[in-house]
Amino acid sequence: MDNRGFTLIELLIVVVIIGILALLLGTSFQGTTAGYRIEDEVKELHADLMTARSRALNLQRVQFVQVNAGINAGNYQIYDDTNQNGALNIGAGDTALFSSAKTLSDNFIAGAVTYVMNTRGLVTNTGTILFDKDTFTPDYDCILLSQTRINMGQWNGTLCVIK
Repeated sequence: MDNRGFTLIELLIVVVIIGILALLLGTSFQGTTAGYRIEDEVKELHADLMTARSRALNLQRVQFVQVNAGINAGNYQIYDDTNQNGALNIGAGDTALFSSAKTLSDNFIAGAVTYVMNTRGLVTNTGTILFDKDTFTPDYDCILLSQTRINMGQWNGTLCVIK
């Protein structure tokens, strides 16, 4: 007998296998995108910190990078010391670099402080900005600010290890 086609059982088995594969791939993809999102934020913040340092050197004016922690997310803003008094005076002589503060994800957990880049491009208050990677392992999840360097790295549980 030459029957062509599929039985209902064969069709259901194929649909179930495709469903299981889609579920496994979807779960894996969510973890990967979360890791990339953290890396993207770290790289963008690092670039903005380097921009602040360059502006301090080029304009010969102090730059303030204010990093704020929030309940569900944080944010940051860069201010130019346009009144050149060496102190952060938001709305009273200092100019914000962005029209509104840039938002950090809910993975931002530490480093809320105002970092100051002096006219020689040195960071006068050092520290670490840390993003919580949960179960993901992004290549970069922290920024280490020393007086002369601003580096991205990976948190090992106690230190930001520069890559």
